[in-house]
Amino acid sequence: MINGLHAVKGIFLKLPYILLGIATACMLDAYVLEPNRITFQTHDIPIADLPDAFEGYRIAVVGDLHYPRWTRRAFIERAFEVATRFRPDLIVIPGDICDRHRGEPRIAPDLAGFFDTLRAPDGILAVLGNHDLWLDPEGVRRELCE
Repeated sequence: MINGLHAVKGIFLKLPYILLGIATACMLDAYVLEPNRITFQTHDIPIADLPDAFEGYRIAVVGDLHYPRWTRRAFIERAFEVATRFRPDLIVIPGDICDRHRGEPRIAPDLAGFFDTLRAPDGILAVLGNHDLWLDPEGVRRELCE
């Protein structure tokens, strides 16, 4: 019984180090790896009674840019290049386009020319995400429309 208690005590003494290791790995992924990774995936989505005109329709989704807080212009240009190489019929940008560092003013960053390389026959749709709304929703809309 004493050996069992000693083993349990040893685990509890090591637990803070184990948790610290897990937390460090999560932070490394969230702050170093994830913001610098472009993921390209394709999914075939069967839709009953889909009109023939939409058979093989391609939609590219480019999201969570968080510019300039977590991404740089060169990274976004690479992401757009990947998206257009896919030859989508439609490009969707589902929000969190802009973000800021804490303490910086709530002013939308200059997005002039950002979307110039994006091409899709049916256009580009963008919506604001929570970070865009927290930052400067009217400013982000204005920048997107210019």
